[in-house]
Amino acid sequence: MNPNGNGHAHAIRLTIPAKPEYITLGRLALTGIARTRDRPLSQELLGDLKLALTEACTNSVRHAYGEGQGSVEIVYELYPDKLVVQVADSGVVANWVSEVLGAHPQEVIRYKSGDTKLIQFFVGQVMKLSRGKADPKLAQRVLEEKLPA
Repeated sequence: MNPNGNGHAHAIRLTIPAKPEYITLGRLALTGIARTRDRPLSQELLGDLKLALTEACTNSVRHAYGEGQGSVEIVYELYPDKLVVQVADSGVVANWVSEVLGAHPQEVIRYKSGDTKLIQFFVGQVMKLSRGKADPKLAQRVLEEKLPA
């Protein structure tokens, strides 16, 4: 498989509700995506990946969202020579976003008045607060949810 002709990955993003019953969808997607590779994964390796995915999703569901609110994002990246799976939840990022918005009330007012370019300022502030740990795309999505223009 040559993902896009230049050796870079195809990324497949799955966002599920932060509820235990949806974790199976992530496992099913992993199985299907693994089958699209030119060199199939061994059953042992696929089993290990599914176990790691289940544990990561379960941790997000249990620890980030006690009441089952929020979402868990699973990103599958297909490279010619590997498959990368990342699990992220917006729980921690949502806390950083709330803190940033609370610290910048004038910018929030300007944003809500139509100065939507400020979204990049807010993303930068989240990145600064998180010391670079936040996923900027996830931070922007959370900001856009909390800041309807």
